[in-house]
Amino acid sequence: WEFTHDELGVNATAGTATVVRLQNGTWAAVFGNGYNSKSHKAQLFIVNLASGALIRTIDTGVGSAADPNGLAAPRVFDPDLNGNVEWAYAGDVQGNLWRFNLNTGAFSKLLEAKDKDGKPQPITARPLLVKKATASQPGTLVYVGTGKLFGSDDPYNKQVQTLYGVLDEGPGTTTTYKRADLQQQSIIPAATTTDVGSVSDVEAYDTTTNEVNYITKHGFYLDLQIKDKAAEGWRVLAEPQFHALSKTDGTVEFAIRSLSKDPCVAKVEGFVTELSTLSGAKPQKATFLHEANFAKLGMGKTTFRIGGKGNWIPASSSLFRPCVGENCDGVQSKDCGGNYYIPTASGEMSNVKSHLGEGNSCQKGRQSWRQLR
Repeated sequence: WEFTHDELGVNATAGTATVVRLQNGTWAAVFGNGYNSKSHKAQLFIVNLASGALIRTIDTGVGSAADPNGLAAPRVFDPDLNGNVEWAYAGDVQGNLWRFNLNTGAFSKLLEAKDKDGKPQPITARPLLVKKATASQPGTLVYVGTGKLFGSDDPYNKQVQTLYGVLDEGPGTTTTYKRADLQQQSIIPAATTTDVGSVSDVEAYDTTTNEVNYITKHGFYLDLQIKDKAAEGWRVLAEPQFHALSKTDGTVEFAIRSLSKDPCVAKVEGFVTELSTLSGAKPQKATFLHEANFAKLGMGKTTFRIGGKGNWIPASSSLFRPCVGENCDGVQSKDCGGNYYIPTASGEMSNVKSHLGEGNSCQKGRQSWRQLR
């Protein structure tokens, strides 16, 4: 079968569909409507996987021809782990992060992503969900990064984009969180740029380590701009990744892109940042190795730069390394040890190794199988 609909976007897709089993046992495909649809509203589609029939469209009602909108790829959620999916989370171009009930059609807005000047920040990447392992205040942490790259003016847009981690306390909560409800983290200059290994052309940065009080705050945000410096147009176009460090904490990894503003230069710079899942602060251990020495870098050094301007590699924490493995749109590793192949500004390739997966989040062997009858 083939599914068509006037409310599906044209010339700008919203990622791949997700196959789920609904509460009534029906298998379905769940996807956002994308961009440039007939009504320009953000909508979620649920389609019968066997027949291609439309089960339900959930229309947020947000968007118009004058103020176009569209829904990105959703992340689905099965809170009771019975194999039947109940919820989906997805962002839209106007900076809204939505939570949808796939079985009833109900929906609510979890987050309004806006910069410090109140301008909406587009969400075009699929969110990441991590269960919050705190018995006193359970819930699900939802991570998204903002930014887009399908409009003709997008490569030249230097709006400051942001990484968000928001606590969803459960289905009964309908509160919409904003920047003021979240703990701020910031990118700041490091105290020193020495003693970071044998890599040349060093430029170090750090991030703040503010703790999140989940009684008064409901998550964190980190603006993609070095403090007291001009914005460079960094944005997030790929879904975050999770690395478990312990039973109660881990890191969330965002891939970040920056394009050359010169139309005559075909250059894409990629970066990756590692943040604590609970606070958005830098992790408590060094996270990356470099081929020049393959030694764990100093805990106090967040990043170093290789090659040229704008290409950073995080050491103990949170700033950026160039990101392109097999696919610059995502965070791709070569193997279970986490080898990444990265382009520098000079066009050469560099090798960076992550050891976050050593011993706990690195799965080997057969993970699944298909039974043939």
